[in-house]
Amino acid sequence: MNLLLYMAPMAVVFLLPAALYMEENVVGITLALARDDPKIIWDFC
Repeated sequence: MNLLLYMAPMAVVFLLPAALYMEENVVGITLALARDDPKIIWDFC
């Protein structure tokens, strides 16, 4: 559990920018899906 506690924030810091860079228009697609179905925001949490 301690490893997960310490590694998860670092994984987000390294992988989120890489995912945003490599995926095409991921923010636009997410916003379009959220406009169609507002419940999608709670699915990510």
